[in-house]
Amino acid sequence: MLDYDSARQLTWAFKLVHGEMTKTAASEPVAKLLDPLKEMFLLDLRSGRTATTAVPGDAKERQTVEVDLGIVLPLIARYEPGRFQERFREIEKLLR
Repeated sequence: MLDYDSARQLTWAFKLVHGEMTKTAASEPVAKLLDPLKEMFLLDLRSGRTATTAVPGDAKERQTVEVDLGIVLPLIARYEPGRFQERFREIEKLLR
């Protein structure tokens, strides 16, 4: 079973590949199965707080986006590996 971060990476990768694929009969059903995963994972890391960070050796601070733990930690706590696996089993069946 995948932990939260591994499952999130797999979801990111699959969404990217699926989005680049040519439209097939399975495209829309697969997209419908992927859509609820947005609620399971924080897929847009740019949605955090904007900040500036000092980097050793640089003269000026850099703009960064801090992850909002108030958003991320509840998602990690609610992560259900079995539900994630079930979703990807359904996707696998559609792609066969």
